[in-house]
This record gives sequence, C-alpha cells and structure tokens, in this order.
Amino acid sequence: MRILHTAFAYPPLVSGVPEVVRQLSERLAQRGHEVHVATGAVNGCPRTETRNGVTVHRFDVRGNLVRGIFGEANAYLEFVQSKRWDVSASHCAQSWSTDLLFQVKTDTPTVFVPHGLTYRNSAYQGYYGRLAEWLRHNKTMVSLSSSGIEDGAFRRDYSLGEAVIIPNGVDTGEWAAPALGVRKAWHRESQPWLLSVSTHQSVKSHWRLFELMKQLRSDKHEMHLTQIGRGHRAEKFNLGKLGVRGGCYYSCMARALFEKSITMMLNLSRAKTVSAVKEADVTVLTSSFEASPLVILESMAAGTPWVSFDVGCVREHAGGRVVNSLSEMAAAIVELMGDAGLRRRLGEEGKMRIAEQHDWEVVTDRYEQLYRMLQLARQ
Repeated sequence: MRILHTAFAYPPLVSGVPEVVRQLSERLAQRGHEVHVATGAVNGCPRTETRNGVTVHRFDVRGNLVRGIFGEANAYLEFVQSKRWDVSASHCAQSWSTDLLFQVKTDTPTVFVPHGLTYRNSAYQGYYGRLAEWLRHNKTMVSLSSSGIEDGAFRRDYSLGEAVIIPNGVDTGEWAAPALGVRKAWHRESQPWLLSVSTHQSVKSHWRLFELMKQLRSDKHEMHLTQIGRGHRAEKFNLGKLGVRGGCYYSCMARALFEKSITMMLNLSRAKTVSAVKEADVTVLTSSFEASPLVILESMAAGTPWVSFDVGCVREHAGGRVVNSLSEMAAAIVELMGDAGLRRRLGEEGKMRIAEQHDWEVVTDRYEQLYRMLQLARQ
C-alpha cells in the first residue's frame, strides 16, 4: 500500500504524537509498504528525507483553525493532493496538519486518530462542528481507549457512530535492554528516587512537581525527583525560530534553581531516558490533560510503578495508582516507597499488561488490518 500519515510534528522532535506516528510509519515500512509522512519543519532537517524507510516531507506551518494557520499551508495541501494514496491517516485534532484537510475533497480512505480531544473547551465549540462534518465523508475514527477520553462524547453528540479502538504501544525490545546505571552516575542511590518524563508544555502541569516535593518535605519524607523533558519552540509570533522556548520551560528552570529536591534534565538521549525509567523507584505524571500517555505505558514496560492524576485512560492501565489531588499523590508515593514488595508486584502487573495489549507489533497489526480493509472497500 501507498500510505500517507500526517502529523504536526515528527522526529527528531520528541513527544507523544511524533513517537506514535514514527513507530507506526517505520513498522509499516518494514513490512513493505510505501510510507510517507507530511509534517512540520525542523531547523537543521532537510525538507524531504528518508528516515528508517519512511519518506518525510516537512512544511513550515504552525497553528490551527481557531488560533489561525500560518506558513506554507498551500505547499502542504498541494503535496497531500499530489499522489494517489491507498489510505491516509491524520493524527491529532486542533492542529494545522489535520485542520487544513477539512478543505480537501478526496476519495482516499482516511483514518483520523485524535489522540484525545479538548471537546469541552468553549473556544473550540464551532471547531468541532467542522470536524464532525469532515469525518462524515469517507473517514474512520480511531480511539485510543473505550473510556476516559472526550472523543466518545464528541461522537455521540454529533451522531458519528462508534470508533475503532486501537491503543498506543511500546517497543518491548527497547525496554528489555539492560539498564545503563544512570542512578549511580547521577548520585541518586542514597534516597528514594522519583522520575517525571514529559515535555515542558502547560498541560503537563509541572508546577505540581514543585508543590509535590514541598509537601513531601513538609511531611518529613526526604526524596529526590528528576524531571526529564524537552522544551518546544514558542509558536506565538513565531518566536521559536529565534530559539525562544514555549510552555513552562523558563518557569521550571527558574524554580529548579531554588528547589534542591528537584533536578531538571534537558534533551537527554533516548537510551538514558529509558534507563532512568527502569532504575527509578516510582514515576509520576502530573498532567492536567492527556489521552493515553506513553510515559505510563513505558513505566509499565520497565516494571516501574507509577502514580498519575486521573487523566485520559490511565485508569484502565495496570501497575500504578491513580489520584485526584496532590495530597493523594504524596500519600500514594509514601505508600509505595515504604513497601518494596508492593512496588515489585505493581511492576510485574504492568509488564504483563504491556505484553498482552500494548506491544507495538500487535498495535501495528491492527492498523495494517484496518488500512487493508479500507483499501479493499474502496475498490
């Protein structure tokens, strides 16, 4: 099949959606399909390149229909319509890479993967009517979960029918590799070690990490937290082109200067990040919005217990604790740190669930089957 994937970002940029699209694209290419990805431009990367068998086409575009779309929108649309695709898949709503397609008339079977919706956001009230109208024409929606994500309410309200449920995945081979010993190298052996892995975006609510450590310290629990993250370029006024970072990057860096119990680590290699997740005592997720956060699945694959706010579909996952407040998060962490046996049991539960439902090869099988079904229905 000739397959087109569209997404606002793709590696070398690192975050959840780019990683999902990379995994699917590379694995489908390995199976002999011709896979193209249309995505955003990255400084230092060629506009067209082949990465691990996937042809990547980059366009300097930013924004969405509500905030406005700026840049090479016409070039992106011309490319999307320049080839006959057997199937296309658009990843993420409220982003230019999907929103621009609302104006394209095509008979190409199209899969839409929203990765969660902010459906109750009043600023996007009119947007979702346009999205629903687009989906009614030869589109198949994939949801990452049967519950806990707002796309279910969106489908019901607009009478769009049921979605195909395909969860996110994990590269189990990557997580089977031996640890690198970063805990010792970073001098984190002497006290309980918490880990947070997430980009510096406002929805990740990194301010909660500082409040969490303050609460643990006031309750006489001495622990250290390492936050591994990446800054993303600021979109406002296109300041990212000047090297300005968006989200909570600057506030986190400033607060960390005065918080000895938190270490901020930037742009860490993938191998060291994986090893850190494997070696930490507990991972924490403080986000205010998620769909199906990869860091939770990766903690499960590592056999590391996790504690997360009740966002997206985390309540469906094994191997951790779901909480609704910082005080509950602190209490869950204290419980886990005080019971090594409980941490081991939760870790094993997480690994078992990953093997059963979230191996990327199994997930790719399901996407490939869906693509073939849509291709055959078109003929």
